[in-house]
Amino acid sequence: MKVQGDDLEVRFRALSIAAVLMFSASLAVGLALYLLFPDQRVGLVALNMGLLILIASPAIRISVALAERIRRRDWTFVWMTLVVIAELMVVLWRAGQE
Repeated sequence: MKVQGDDLEVRFRALSIAAVLMFSASLAVGLALYLLFPDQRVGLVALNMGLLILIASPAIRISVALAERIRRRDWTFVWMTLVVIAELMVVLWRAGQE
């Protein structure tokens, strides 16, 4: 089976590879800086940036899927995705209150 260039899975694969490369590079640099210069904040900032990229990856994937389904006019999937996003926002809001 031939994969088209506009296939959603191709986009997800590229997005996943980019996210893994970015967060692993950030974590590696942050760890090295933290071990070399434990008194400076730059290592912690790089470590936190890597974790933020790791945490944001699924949200970005959901956003790409939502944009693609809007483009295809798949309204059932769009509504289900919006419900999932709303549930995630409620969970994050509740977690922030504790």
